[in-house]
Amino acid sequence: MRVQLDRPLTREDFTVGWICALDIELAAALAVLDEKIPQPPFGKTEGDTNKYHFGRIKNRYIVVACLPAGCHGAATASVVAAYMMISFPAIRKHGFGLLVGVGGGVPTPGGHKGHDIRLGDVVVGMKVDNSPCIVPYDMGTAMEGGGFLPEAVLSTSPTILLSVLSTIDSKNQTTFGKGLRDRARQIGENDTRFQYPQSPDHLFQANYFHNAPHSSARTKMNNCNQCDLTKRVPRPAKTSDHPSIHYGPIASGNLTMQDGVKRDMIAARTGALCFEMEAAGLMNHFPCLVVRGISNYADGHRNKSWQPYASLMAALYAREILSTVH
Repeated sequence: MRVQLDRPLTREDFTVGWICALDIELAAALAVLDEKIPQPPFGKTEGDTNKYHFGRIKNRYIVVACLPAGCHGAATASVVAAYMMISFPAIRKHGFGLLVGVGGGVPTPGGHKGHDIRLGDVVVGMKVDNSPCIVPYDMGTAMEGGGFLPEAVLSTSPTILLSVLSTIDSKNQTTFGKGLRDRARQIGENDTRFQYPQSPDHLFQANYFHNAPHSSARTKMNNCNQCDLTKRVPRPAKTSDHPSIHYGPIASGNLTMQDGVKRDMIAARTGALCFEMEAAGLMNHFPCLVVRGISNYADGHRNKSWQPYASLMAALYAREILSTVH
């Protein structure tokens, strides 16, 4: 249902700030909007270099910004968020932020039972026990004896969103996952980029490196056609194509994680369910909920074939949040 206002939109009407890092994540965000809003008549704050897209989901007006092409990581994300909050102060005063996109999943996270993370699943950043919702795994203090104390992330996700997560988590997760899948199919019919991937979901042993001899670094990342399939980790076959939703800590750093051994070491220490690159730069200044669709396993076998679908799954989950929050 379209929300009718008896006046033109102003900056103060936009209470949700949605940040993504990749163009395909931006496309997914725009695909799940109830309404795309043409460029409003008001401009940005002087000096704001962000490019904004505007829309609505239910009764929430949303401003979406993507990191500049080729610029990733916490520092860039913090600049984008800072400008967004200056140009749209109602996000801080009356609303909240969302950081939505892809991440590298931890298939067997240390200390957290019951998680069987697969490609296309969704991980939502949440504090568990003594682990914060976001763990900056490459920032902290090197301790004697080889130990490492991560830098603390002071902020958590906005309280209003944590209560919404409880509401969503209380739903039948099979039914909820099927609902996301069905909506993804509808979007995929209009935009083939977002159709369920044909690439297989292979999980290789953590210490088995990607094998593509005589190939360039870029070509090596395209597929695992030359990898030894006997090095795969045996897992029960997935019986459906709908995503599972996982809640727990997310590891954030300025380097793309492409090492299965290091992935597992950090996960065992922190309980992290996935890896990404932007959240550590936002949480203390742009309190937000971090939602990641799993497009790889944070190892050397990562490729981009699952990025569009995983981006869409994360965006659809974020849409559910905005449809539930009051």
